[in-house]
Amino acid sequence: MGNNNIDALINEISFEIVKEKIVDKNQIDKMLGVLANDGVYAWWVYTKKELNWKFVSDESKFKEFELIRLILLLNRFDFLFREILSEQDINKISQLQEQINNKQNEKKSKKDKNKEIDKEIANLKGQQNDLLNNFFVDLSQNLQNLLFFREILEKILIYARYHAKAMGE
Repeated sequence: MGNNNIDALINEISFEIVKEKIVDKNQIDKMLGVLANDGVYAWWVYTKKELNWKFVSDESKFKEFELIRLILLLNRFDFLFREILSEQDINKISQLQEQINNKQNEKKSKKDKNKEIDKEIANLKGQQNDLLNNFFVDLSQNLQNLLFFREILEKILIYARYHAKAMGE
């Protein structure tokens, strides 16, 4: 994109959130409330719960889920913060899901090794969750970056609310 005007980028992302129907006005209001009252990590946990998504082995399908589409929009701030989910992270998540699927199929065919396979599956799922959450855990280590990210996210959601109202959402 090459756009380093933060306010223009905030406006662009907030418009796309509404235009692409990633979230509706009601969801925006709820997200704003969680962000304002409980902070960035609470917003992240709430957003993961509320938006449509799941781990899948098809990388292109994974990118179609609302949560991942939102993350990919927020990744445009990579000139300020590292990407929330990089292409390598998305690829790794998909590969881990393929391994989980294989282990689950193996578990069905081997009745005697279920506990060992369950541990392997739990480990793979933990790796996926770590990839999904690492940005927000790392962000909380630097108060200045955390507050700046919160300010940007709040503006995005406020602008998105106005876009939704203007578009009759």
